[in-house]
Amino acid sequence: MSKLKKFDYEELKLLIIRKYGSIRNFCYSTKAINETHLSRILNNFVSFSQNNISIIVNALGIASSDIGLYFFTEKV
Repeated sequence: MSKLKKFDYEELKLLIIRKYGSIRNFCYSTKAINETHLSRILNNFVSFSQNNISIIVNALGIASSDIGLYFFTEKV
C-alpha cells in the first residue's frame, strides 16, 4: 500500500488568513468546504479532490500559474 504524499499547505493557510482572518471565517463565509474536512486536508490526513481545489481557487482568486505553490508543494 502506498503512503499518502505529504504536502506543505502553509502558503494556502496564510492566504486564507490574509483574506478571511481565519480558516473558520473562510469556511463560514464561502461555504466552499466544511471546516473539519479542510482541517483534515491541511494536516495531510486526506487529499484535496479536484473539485475542492477548483472551489478554493475560485473563492480565493488564485491565478492558475500559482496553483502549484498553494496545492502541490511537497513537504521536505
